[in-house]
Amino acid sequence: KKGKGKLGQGSYGSVFKVKNRLDKQTYAVKVIQMRNAVEGSKRREKVMREIRTLSLMAHENVVRYYQCWVENVDVNAEVAKMMRDDEEEEDVEQEKEKNQKELDKQKKRKDENESSNWDTAIS
Repeated sequence: KKGKGKLGQGSYGSVFKVKNRLDKQTYAVKVIQMRNAVEGSKRREKVMREIRTLSLMAHENVVRYYQCWVENVDVNAEVAKMMRDDEEEEDVEQEKEKNQKELDKQKKRKDENESSNWDTAIS
């Protein structure tokens, strides 16, 4: 089973489903480890060519490219953090749904009681 939030993996890296904390939109983020891709190496040139190509593409069957950035981070730690954040948000959403279902049940019972009281009063 794939980790929470992991959508897939390819030759250059892994793609994760993430939610931006500022705009609350969901994005697919491709994480590419550049550890061994030194300036001028073939691997780095291939990765940079993919980035340039994606930035120019505009097609209904291709995911939209937004931006690219380079970070000096422990990728495993960052991915673990993204997955924890995703799980926490999922837990909050599940709790909201559970609470809403309970409220709906209570409202239905109240409406049924009011309806039966009304029927009794007419008889």
